Amino acid sequence: MAPNASRAATLAVANDVVRFVLELSVLLIVGYWGYTTGETRLARIGVGVGLPIVIATVWGLFASPKGPYRLDGPPRAVLESAVFGVAILALVGVGRPVLASVFTVASGVSIALTHRYENVGRPWETNEGTE
Repeated sequence: MAPNASRAATLAVANDVVRFVLELSVLLIVGYWGYTTGETRLARIGVGVGLPIVIATVWGLFASPKGPYRLDGPPRAVLESAVFGVAILALVGVGRPVLASVFTVASGVSIALTHRYENVGRPWETNEGTE
């Protein structure tokens, strides 16, 4: 494996880890927002639990690597941006604008890197020399 390919592979794996943490963070952030904004106990629990379940279901169907209806390319980037955007708005809604800014940058970079490696390919995953 060439040095550039090794560095690219390391970056892609690091991005996969960061991305997974961001995805889990979306569920926690939205759950927290839902719980803190409900007017009644039932509403807080309903929104605090229900909204993360809806988001996880949509993500699992359309954005996860093994989802049955996985979107590719720009449609998936739009879905991912929308899901991360919901978390960003939730952070602003609970009075955490600085954290929302950090989350915006982290999720934007992660989405860009993810789609870069999918569109260009992962050069370290070639079958050269195995024929």
